[in-house]
Amino acid sequence: MKIQLKTYLEVEDLQRQLAAYLGSQVRSRNFMPTRGSRVLFLEVSPVSATERLIDAVFKSAAPVELARQGGVLELHAQDTRALTKVVTLLTKLSGSDMEASEPPQAGYVDLIEELSDRHAIMLNSARRGSPLAPGDSLLIYEVSPAPFAVLLANEIEKKHPELVLVDLQEVGKMGRIYLSGSRDQLQKARQQMERVLKKAS
Repeated sequence: MKIQLKTYLEVEDLQRQLAAYLGSQVRSRNFMPTRGSRVLFLEVSPVSATERLIDAVFKSAAPVELARQGGVLELHAQDTRALTKVVTLLTKLSGSDMEASEPPQAGYVDLIEELSDRHAIMLNSARRGSPLAPGDSLLIYEVSPAPFAVLLANEIEKKHPELVLVDLQEVGKMGRIYLSGSRDQLQKARQQMERVLKKAS
C-alpha cells in the first residue's frame, strides 16, 4: 500500500508562547523546541507507515528532534539544512509529492465574550497553555488538517503578541486554537487567521 501524505506543513521562526507550549512537559516527549526554531509536521496514512518514516529519520542521523502523535510526525531543528535533508529523504521514501497534501480549511469559529467564573474554571481544568480568568474573552478557531493550528497560532503571535495562547490541539480530525484577549484583538486575530489560511491554500 502506498503511503498517502495528508499534511505537509513547515512553520518557521517559532514564537515565544508557541515554543513554550510545544515544549511543555505534558507533551514535549523529552525535547524542547525554542523560540526561532523551525518545525515540520507530516501526517500520513496509513498511521502505521509513520514507523517506516521514523526509522529512516533516525538512520539518517540528521540533527533533528522527532516526536509522533498518531499519524503525525513532528520534527524540530535549529538548522534549516537538517530539515531540508529529512524532507528530501521522506519524499523519496514515501513516493509522495509534498504539494499533494490537503489544503487547509476553517471549521467552526466562535468568539465568546466575558467568560463566567465557572466556565473559566472548567476550561482551565482541561487546558495545556495559559489560564483564563473570569471576564476574559475567548476565540475558538477550528481548522483542518489539524496541524495547521500550529501555523495559525504562530502567525497570530507574530502579529498580536498581546494575545494569550490558552490551548492548542494539533492532532485529530480538526485542529483547534483557543486564544484570549479583548474582543477587538480577537476579532483582528480571526481576520488574520482567515488571511493566513487563504495564503496557505
